[in-house]
Amino acid sequence: MSGLVDTLGPIENPLGINGLEDAPDMIEGFSYAALGLAVVVSLLLRFRHASALERQHTKWLAYTASVVLVGAILAYGVSSVTEAWWGEPLGVTLLAVGFAGVPIAMGIAILKHRLYEIDIVINRTLVYGALTVVLAGIFQAIDAALHYLLLNLLHHHSFLSSIVSALVVAALFHLS
Repeated sequence: MSGLVDTLGPIENPLGINGLEDAPDMIEGFSYAALGLAVVVSLLLRFRHASALERQHTKWLAYTASVVLVGAILAYGVSSVTEAWWGEPLGVTLLAVGFAGVPIAMGIAILKHRLYEIDIVINRTLVYGALTVVLAGIFQAIDAALHYLLLNLLHHHSFLSSIVSALVVAALFHLS
């Protein structure tokens, strides 16, 4: 962007181009749309080369991914390029519906097509998630206690408490 550089005082940006103030927002919007398109294309390719049962598994997920893609294009691409008043609200609504539809689509696929082996994945997710929360809590408690103790003993801030806490939690994680 043209104009003064905030951190350099009165020096103007030598690489700035007038008229491209909205370029970062447009690039961000189009990159989200491109990533969404890549997701939809990968799902469609997987759908095309899959067996009949696998097609049934991915049909709902591909549909919700395409809703997310259309929402991203409307919210970020169309609204920033054309400045249409309806682009952003409609796109954000479609994004919300699409993102809410992903777990619903997975639930439908699991229940309708008897994909109950997912219980192992869910179980491990819950166990490792709980383990992570417990270890983070232990780290925070040890760090706070050591920080308070060292601050009162040495009368200055020290990173020693964080280092010791990290080593203790690493040892606990290795044991678990």
